[in-house]
Amino acid sequence: MNTKTKISAMLFAVLLILSLAACAGNTADPETTAQPETATAQSQQEEPTDATPETTAEPSESKVLVVYFSATGTTKGVAEKIADITNADLYEIKAAQAYTEADLDWNDSSSRTTKEQNDESVRPEIAGEKLSLNGYTTVFVG
Repeated sequence: MNTKTKISAMLFAVLLILSLAACAGNTADPETTAQPETATAQSQQEEPTDATPETTAEPSESKVLVVYFSATGTTKGVAEKIADITNADLYEIKAAQAYTEADLDWNDSSSRTTKEQNDESVRPEIAGEKLSLNGYTTVFVG
């Protein structure tokens, strides 16, 4: 994979994550949004009644999680921004063996990250406890 392709793929991934974050922030209640002028004018002309207003159940609290893997720190920065915007919890996926500068040299076809990226049978061992997604309504992965 050449440099331009990798940069394009990275930019596309970041844009996708940011667009998903923007969609998650759309929490407008259809009953509280503005109505067309004709409907508003009609409702102002109606006589007030003594009827008890309808009570609706409280919306359940939504929990958001941002899960990320970041060998160089770039994805970590984006994940932290998304978590801040969406008021989400953060979970970092960590490799059992830390990456060295030589491991991260994507220009070297024999580097660890190049091998992991190009060969599905070569993936890093993951460190830490397993993650439970129970209770989360939205999960961003980066």
